[in-house]
Amino acid sequence: MTNKFTLKGRYARIASFTLLLFLPQLGVAQDAHLTLQKAIDAAVSGDLWQQGNALKKQAYIDDSIAAATLPDPKLNLTAANLPIDSFNFDQEAMTQLKVGITQMFPRGDTLQLKQTQSHQRGELTDYLGQDRAARVAMTVGQLYLDAYLAQQTATLIEKSRGLFEQLVGFTQKSYESAYGKAQQQDVIRAELELSRLDEQLTKVWQSYDSSYQKMLEWLPLTENSRTLDQQRPDIAPLRSLRRDDWQSLAVILGNHPAVKVIEQQRKIRDTEVNIAKQSYKPEWGVNASYGYRADDPMGNSRSDFFTVGLTFDLPIFTSSRQDKRVSAAKYRAEAVETERQLLLRRLRADVESTLAQLERLHQRNQRFQDTLLVQTHQQAKSALNAYTADIGDFAEVMRAHIAELNTQIEAEQIQVERLKQTVKLNYLLVGTLY
Repeated sequence: MTNKFTLKGRYARIASFTLLLFLPQLGVAQDAHLTLQKAIDAAVSGDLWQQGNALKKQAYIDDSIAAATLPDPKLNLTAANLPIDSFNFDQEAMTQLKVGITQMFPRGDTLQLKQTQSHQRGELTDYLGQDRAARVAMTVGQLYLDAYLAQQTATLIEKSRGLFEQLVGFTQKSYESAYGKAQQQDVIRAELELSRLDEQLTKVWQSYDSSYQKMLEWLPLTENSRTLDQQRPDIAPLRSLRRDDWQSLAVILGNHPAVKVIEQQRKIRDTEVNIAKQSYKPEWGVNASYGYRADDPMGNSRSDFFTVGLTFDLPIFTSSRQDKRVSAAKYRAEAVETERQLLLRRLRADVESTLAQLERLHQRNQRFQDTLLVQTHQQAKSALNAYTADIGDFAEVMRAHIAELNTQIEAEQIQVERLKQTVKLNYLLVGTLY
């Protein structure tokens, strides 16, 4: 008996100490509560991945500028035809000092296509950022609701604990009284159920700690010392959809950020195919050089030389190189399209599953709210009245109150699960939560 009350006091001290940890950092008690919306906003705005994604986008922008630029010209200096017997520059008429420059021109539209591809990769980061934000919001929303459920379950258990303590006290007094009805097994049963309740409460707080700490992984440090709001979040579906409306679902899923990511990847692959096709066109090069000649040994002037030339390759053996490069690029593009089809199929299945879950959860919630909660409360009240009137069994009193508590907990689980499924549905149909 003493241990039970000591355990209750320990919970109270832990709660008070936790509150003291939070209050110094928050000026107003109302601000200490972390709502679902605040948690999601903080996670999305403070996501370090988005900062890295923005840097990648800037890198692709710079790459697009570099990709459209011609390769650097090549300068060469040559001392040509020096006589090896004397190495005199003016001995032979063919000896000259040459300065040349060469400029290469890539095949066909390669430069423009590579610039386009860099722009497409930059646009890809936008879709990746949208999908990342939606996924972070869904993940944080699910973890928040898990922690909220544990918090509310603990509240229900703590409220019921007072009643179980009263039952323990009542059975002890009745057992000690000469006129009491209670037996020793009733006292032991009451104390046992109170101990089980304490164990259940500890497990619930353990679940809360796990979900809350996982959620903190996504939040900035400034949000780490805030308690969850006691009010259940209000989350409504952002889009209505019939389960058999396949045409509307296909249009909706086609605009999902994750699908947009794959579609953009397909555009990048298509550009890669066009780049590969440029290999059928020749690569051009222009070179020019100036050759200086010294005067002959007699002092007569020699004319300098100027040379200009044009080079290009002949892509005539294309079956083993160009054809294979183009076909490989096409295969990669088609592989991306299969990924898109698989993603759409998975998203459609997820939507169907989520809608079915919501429908069943709605039915269960109606049953709990209209029937089960009322019946279990009446049963617990009736069992207690019967026992106090000496016409009931104490074991039935305990079973009835345990059943009422479990029904309340299950009803809360259904409510929270509906919210979690709504969060998932909003991600699937809209790509966001609010």
